[in-house]
Amino acid sequence: MFLRIEKGSAVPISRQIAEQIATMCASGALEPGERLPSVRELARQLAVNQNTILRVYERLCGEGLLEMRHGQGTFVTSRMSKTRMAAHRARPLHRRTA
Repeated sequence: MFLRIEKGSAVPISRQIAEQIATMCASGALEPGERLPSVRELARQLAVNQNTILRVYERLCGEGLLEMRHGQGTFVTSRMSKTRMAAHRARPLHRRTA
């Protein structure tokens, strides 16, 4: 999974990560049932605090995009409705202005 963070952006890092993962889920780049990197692994890859990744995963779980399975990891939910998927596709992304 490739994520890009713009450190100097006005958009918070957690929002950048959450929006990229949500977009990947909506576009099919991340398929239902696919396992995401662990909190520790993704934090190390992106050079961010583990709590940032945990908050992102929890937020996306709350939105119904991801599910955390105790002892197994975090997965793209296979129960997402087509309506919710369409809503995430239609959601505007924060873009950098310059």
